[in-house]
Amino acid sequence: MFPPDSKILLVDDMISVRTVIADMLGSLGFQNILVASNGADAWEAIQNGEPPFDLVISDLNMPKTNGMDLLIRLRAADRFKALPFLMMSAAFDEQSILKAIKSGADHYLVKPFNPEDLALKLKLIFDKKTVGAGSQ
Repeated sequence: MFPPDSKILLVDDMISVRTVIADMLGSLGFQNILVASNGADAWEAIQNGEPPFDLVISDLNMPKTNGMDLLIRLRAADRFKALPFLMMSAAFDEQSILKAIKSGADHYLVKPFNPEDLALKLKLIFDKKTVGAGSQ
């Protein structure tokens, strides 16, 4: 699992959803959670993040810049290519999930979800990151 001091960027256009997920992250022990309401604001926060973010959790469907566009932009930038990314959405069709994974999302989480679902995805992403770092 990610360490409790991990810097997490939570991106969702709905303040109520951001609040619920931030509370879930807090219940999992995370304290360094920053939020953005769309992909454009998230991109700016990521570029200016010092220290850099350890994880991005982003909604798929948002105004301005959606989660897919944010993900594609991150994966195209050498500096952020390996930044762990969890896509979340109420869309649970196979096409949406496959597109997110093929575009570079480390995992996909279908809304609504509970803290246990979130914890499992975070563990899977962290384990994948740790194994990948160990093989380089």
